[in-house]
Amino acid sequence: MSRLGSALLCVLLLTAGCTIEDHTPTGTRRDEAAVRAVVATYYRTVGDRNWRAGRSVFWDSADVTLNHRSGDSGWISFEGADEYFVYLARSAPAGSQSYRLIRTDFHQQGDLAAVWVTARISTEGDSIDLPESGEVDHFVLRRFGNGWRIIYLASEPESPAVQP
Repeated sequence: MSRLGSALLCVLLLTAGCTIEDHTPTGTRRDEAAVRAVVATYYRTVGDRNWRAGRSVFWDSADVTLNHRSGDSGWISFEGADEYFVYLARSAPAGSQSYRLIRTDFHQQGDLAAVWVTARISTEGDSIDLPESGEVDHFVLRRFGNGWRIIYLASEPESPAVQP
């Protein structure tokens, strides 16, 4: 066998032994797209102050916990999506907010999915623009039938950058 033939046989054997491993978590990429769409809908509708549309991506008995770093503990908990959206309607700053998603991390196991989001928020008021702020949100979603709904949301303001 010629040197070229030997080399081709060696490459062929090595190629046959190579496989690309797919480490996609349980579920499909279509599930990931659907979950990310639910999370994006949440940010878009809350930014537009469209409480009804924002509420539609939550399960009725969803738990929501926010840390606003005010008061003794700073943590506010809501039992149910309705209670959370009533709070948002009362406490949201005037004007619209735009959310810029900096990072999202997605994990899925069967009918449960978790998404960590780092977001920047810009608020545009009637006459002034407030400085941009940040938050880190953790969503847990569950598949109900053919769709996904948020069953848990925890939100923490992003820590201010440490100045040297």
